[in-house]
Amino acid sequence: LEDLALEDLALGGDGCAALADLLETAPLLRRLSLRRCGAICDFGVSALAKRLPPCLEVLDLRGTGCADAGAADRRRRRASC
Repeated sequence: LEDLALEDLALGGDGCAALADLLETAPLLRRLSLRRCGAICDFGVSALAKRLPPCLEVLDLRGTGCADAGAADRRRRRASC
C-alpha cells in the first residue's frame, strides 16, 4: 500500500489513534490524505505522527482541525527520516 485517501470522514481523535495502529502494517506508505476530515484535531495528528512511516512523502491535512502543534509533531518525525 503506497497511497491511502481517507477523505471527507468523521475521523476524530479516537479514529486517528485506531488508524495509527493500522498504519504500522503499511511500511511502504508514501501518501496519506485525510483531506476534509474536519473532526481531526492536534491530538489526532499527534497520535498519527508517532506511528507514520518515517519517510512518508505526503500527509494531506487540508480541511482538518489541525493547527500548528499537530503539524509541528509531523515535522519533527519527518526530520528523523
